Order: sequence, then structure tokens, then C-alpha cells
Amino acid sequence: MLTSDQKQLIIRKAIKLINRYGAESLSLRQVASEAQIKLAEFELMYANADELVICCVKNAIDQLHAFKAAPTPAVLADPRSILNFWRQLVEFNYNYPQEGGLIARFLKSPSSFPNNDIRMQLLKVTEAKMKRLNHYLSQSRQPIRFIAFTHLFVMASQATQKLKGRNQPEENNALDDYFHHNVEHQLSKSLALPIY
Repeated sequence: MLTSDQKQLIIRKAIKLINRYGAESLSLRQVASEAQIKLAEFELMYANADELVICCVKNAIDQLHAFKAAPTPAVLADPRSILNFWRQLVEFNYNYPQEGGLIARFLKSPSSFPNNDIRMQLLKVTEAKMKRLNHYLSQSRQPIRFIAFTHLFVMASQATQKLKGRNQPEENNALDDYFHHNVEHQLSKSLALPIY
């Protein structure tokens, strides 16, 4: 029987492999080898790689929701500002780069996940949480629709990778510059779309 630490290790290793090679190429054998766990033990927990991918995406989205529920620094205290929301997404991606990368991959291209069954299961797993997030976004002073959230999240993931190695992203002017030069224009276009 696997311990809870081993289960978390499996999820972390699988997320890392999905980010590196894509969900479609993930195998149980590959993850078991990375996690240094016997394949037989591993297969008792996961029937196939698709089941593991679903667990990974669910885990990453749970991490995002736990992060959003956590107290934020004073500079991020006003969640009504799009720029502050952007900073929160970058902070999440900075603190949880593997989970952020997986969520960005899923939001950017759900079709990159192996088959229709897994996409439907992923959408089912994430639907309730994403509905709550959409409700939160629509309550803000500057409403952000889900399509805009997707753009913000994917760009926050990219910004985190580009600005890696600098001190605390939320304290860095480079972050705001990145937002204004690379994100804001497309975000305005997304918000102007007649989609509700």
C-alpha cells in the first residue's frame, strides 16, 4: 500500500512529465520509474495513465483554489483590480510552477489531452471549481469572463518562466511591464468579445 507521501510524489512526478512531454505520452511505467515505486504497487492505485492525468489536473486545480483561499499580501488585497488579479496568478505560478504549467496547458489546449473520455472527465472534475471562479471574476469591479481568465492564466505562466530568477515577482516592475506590453491588449480584445 502506498503512503500519502508516495501518492504526492507520484502526482508531482506525473505533473512534471506531463509538462515536459504532454499528457498523451504519459505512461504508468514512466511515472513509476521516476517516482522509484514498483509498477505493481503503482497499478493498484491507477488503472491507466488517463486516470492519473485526471488526478494530476484535479490536484493542480485544487492547489489553485487553496492558494486563492489563502491570505494574500497587502499589495494584492484588492481582488477587484485586473492587474492585482494578474499578480495573484503570477504569484501562484511562481510558487507552484509545475501545477501552473499543467493548468495553463489544459486551459490553452484541452485537445492536447489523450482522448474524448479524459477531456469529458477533466471538464467534469473542474466544472464546479471553475464555475466558482467564474462567479468570483464576474463579481469584480472590472468583470473578467472565463475566456479572459484563460488568457491571463496562460500569460501568467509564461511570464513566470520568463521572469524566473528575479526577486519576488510581485515586487518587480518587470511584472507590470510584462502585463502592459504582452497581456493587456489581448485581454482588452477578449473582454470586448460578445460572449457571455
